[in-house]
Amino acid sequence: MSTRPERSRSSATTSFTYSGVYLLDEDWITIAGKRWYRVTVFDALMKAPFLEGLTDTSTNVAIKNVIEPVLRDKALLTMKTDGRAGSATLVEDEFGALHYRCGFHKASNLREALWESLDDDDLTAVEQIAARRICSEVCALLTDHTRSAGLGHYTRMRDRFEAVHDEIEEVPEPLQQQIRSIEAPYDKFTAYHREPWLPGTINELENYFRTPSPLGSSTVSRCRNACLRFWPSR
Repeated sequence: MSTRPERSRSSATTSFTYSGVYLLDEDWITIAGKRWYRVTVFDALMKAPFLEGLTDTSTNVAIKNVIEPVLRDKALLTMKTDGRAGSATLVEDEFGALHYRCGFHKASNLREALWESLDDDDLTAVEQIAARRICSEVCALLTDHTRSAGLGHYTRMRDRFEAVHDEIEEVPEPLQQQIRSIEAPYDKFTAYHREPWLPGTINELENYFRTPSPLGSSTVSRCRNACLRFWPSR
């Protein structure tokens, strides 16, 4: 691990009404041949990004250095992330906010575990069917976007998860581990089922970077130009 000082720089809007309900996305990108860790904060209720920053490491200290100067004097109630290791500590311990995780990202992890499991030649056809069924059920729970249904819907979804969880001994170990990892933090993935104002995913933020450029090229996203605005490549 590099011991050089962590460098960061960020850009943020100044005239904006902040809701305190945010999405945080972090991802490695390459600009002019150099890798940077892109950090973006998106206001989930105002439907707009308001902070973009780059740092050369992915540590909590580096990420905090990017976003703390902007968030210091603003409301911060909740923050949903994609599940990067360390995000919960950053949001809850460093900023004192409620941390939630994106169910779509976790569902993607489950599907990867499923395909890994299905590569096992020792699995019987019955075991393969069970693995597919249970994975599909849990993914459906994590990505369900029923809104304004209140506590009753949340309770029904929780009951469905517990029923599926009772069957996980039937599936291969990689998939079991992914499903077990949902049990304790279940509410972090699904609290929006009972609180409709909470964002369900961080997809709106990620879609911001997938929007084609004004030049019309479907292969050029806002990502590179957005980053170059506040950290020119050298």
